[in-house]
Amino acid sequence: MQESGLKPILWTNKELILLDQRVLPGTTSYLTAKTLEDCIFAIREMVVRGAPAIAITGAFGIALYLNGLSSKPTFSELKIKLDELLESRPTAVNLRLAIEEFFSRFPKRIIPPLI
Repeated sequence: MQESGLKPILWTNKELILLDQRVLPGTTSYLTAKTLEDCIFAIREMVVRGAPAIAITGAFGIALYLNGLSSKPTFSELKIKLDELLESRPTAVNLRLAIEEFFSRFPKRIIPPLI
């Protein structure tokens, strides 16, 4: 089996490079996401497709958000951002599971219910 060379998702530690699936198969184009908002756009506008790719994009979007902060966010600030991420594709089960896994790392007493 020959490898195509296309990389659907590439993380560079400062940005997420996403294969733009809206223009396939005729064109190969990439979208660079540098913020959580860029990742939300990519999910909402179907730059990324498929449950695993959507969840991965969301997880890296959270990383981009946290890496871009100069101080720790409050829990409510973080919850607002994660709700925005969930709203980008409300039916994406894997995205919801990834966010729930993220929240499972917090003590139960401080976790409000998701949307």
